[in-house]
Amino acid sequence: MRKLTLATLALFALSACTKDEVVDSETASTAACESEVVTATAPEDLTVSDDPSGDISCLDAWLPACPNSTAETATTIKFRDFRSGEPVGSSATLNGSNLALSSGDGSATLATCSPVELTVSDEAGFVNRYPDAVPALGELRVEVVASSTNANNYGQVGQAIKGDAATIYGTVVDCAGRGISGVQIHMVEGGAPFYDREAFPSPSAESTDRSGRFYIMNARAGSSTVQAWISDGSGGHTLLGRTRFQGGGDEVVHLTIQSGGVDDYVLPESCLE
Repeated sequence: MRKLTLATLALFALSACTKDEVVDSETASTAACESEVVTATAPEDLTVSDDPSGDISCLDAWLPACPNSTAETATTIKFRDFRSGEPVGSSATLNGSNLALSSGDGSATLATCSPVELTVSDEAGFVNRYPDAVPALGELRVEVVASSTNANNYGQVGQAIKGDAATIYGTVVDCAGRGISGVQIHMVEGGAPFYDREAFPSPSAESTDRSGRFYIMNARAGSSTVQAWISDGSGGHTLLGRTRFQGGGDEVVHLTIQSGGVDDYVLPESCLE
């Protein structure tokens, strides 16, 4: 059985590279990122004991998290339904400005592999928000949760939607960017975590399956930290990664937690050297 010797994990966080470093489209700029050591004490209510699936080798050597180029490129932004994959969206914003949509698609010139904030709303005004969406080269595809799907997911786990709270749809990924099982979520400022079983949230599951999917129902409005924990193989727990949450009421917020990542965004494979 795998055994990790640290009760808490020191994660090396790379700061996001700024757009001040953007250069013309024919010149690549490799950003220098500083590391920061972060530790955390395991919450007392953790119960996960199974070994996680997937590649967690980056817990000892931090993954590259800066763009290999900050050149700008024309990007198609595709909004697709979480369940059906069909184009969706009545209106959208990109970094706070309106983004025109046609059949669920928008277009913009974006700094390659740099994070943007997106929102998309349906005809009834139900909002999905993506605080750190990172486009691959030329394309950014995002999953949109319909209000009916969100209501059904609450029903699956016996919860009632509170109008002043948000819902987090999250994924924990391993060092190769794949979903990882055996992860337990802890939201520092409160919120009830649930996990997928057979592609739907389960009222009894206590950790992620191989999809890495988790949900936090009725997440309190405001700011919080969402932590991902795994078994250390000897009865304790190790911090796998964490991310920040900032949300209001009656919206879906999409988050990704990268193994070995602290308060950072996750880059697509095409952005990494």
